Amino acid sequence: MFPDYDAEAEKTGGYPYDGVDAAVLPPKLPVDASLKVVFVDFDGVLNGPLGGPDVWRVLPHSTYAMVMDRRCIAHLNEITTTTEARIVVSSSWRFVLRHSMERFLKHIGVTGAYLAMTPLRGWKQRFSEHNTRGKEIEHWLRLFARVHGFLPANVAVLDDMDVSPLNSYAVYTRANVGLEAHHVGKAVKMLGRPFRFRVSP
Repeated sequence: MFPDYDAEAEKTGGYPYDGVDAAVLPPKLPVDASLKVVFVDFDGVLNGPLGGPDVWRVLPHSTYAMVMDRRCIAHLNEITTTTEARIVVSSSWRFVLRHSMERFLKHIGVTGAYLAMTPLRGWKQRFSEHNTRGKEIEHWLRLFARVHGFLPANVAVLDDMDVSPLNSYAVYTRANVGLEAHHVGKAVKMLGRPFRFRVSP
């Protein structure tokens, strides 16, 4: 079983955020300044409508069942194969899969190399005005630069939600459809552009 969700930690906001937690950013990753990173959401990106021949449940859990779409996963695989971008998971499902994310991605057929996940916080804090998806990604970039001394060379964000202040690096999907074929070219092009975002201190 994949879930390693801690209900009490989520309820109290007990997940680590400000520190460089090993699940968020393993110290001194084997990367260099040519690193390409794709931030990946799950709901609305790797899954779309429920049901259909190309959709299956990968977490048959009474509360945290998850539905993934093979077509969406194939599009992600095409992006990472073409660009050699490493995957950083920005989905809220990282609360559930904090200690088993890499194994889970392989289980659902993702072939791209997993790198890390964005910082975790309690579920209530996650939806606060000042803690948006984009801010979580920005904080991960800040931690990465602090540890490695540089930012990734190229970045793309795959999401169906607003990711301000990283909108200019986002490939937005439709929440009820997920990643589509036309998003592949957009993401590949994005990952060919220099990442010039200025991370706030």
